[in-house]
Amino acid sequence: MKAIIRAPRTWGTLAVALGVGLFVAFLGRSLAGGSCPTHDAFGTTSCVDLVGSLAARMGVAAGLAVVFMEALAAGLLRTAWLGELERDASERPAV
Repeated sequence: MKAIIRAPRTWGTLAVALGVGLFVAFLGRSLAGGSCPTHDAFGTTSCVDLVGSLAARMGVAAGLAVVFMEALAAGLLRTAWLGELERDASERPAV
């Protein structure tokens, strides 16, 4: 576990995930915030608050997607590397 925490790739992935999440959240809030009416018909919840909440949740989802895809890519790379090692070992003549 310490090796994962010390790995620069882990911190790089988390930094990219945070950046993507913040970008998606701010972009969603800025684009959708203008579509809210000037007055609320129901009065209990504000459209701007709902847009902000949805933008924050989509930012979290985008950040988690980055982490998931990075883990998937690392796992596939490791699987391919181990498969290559096994194939090289099976092609080597027995002594």
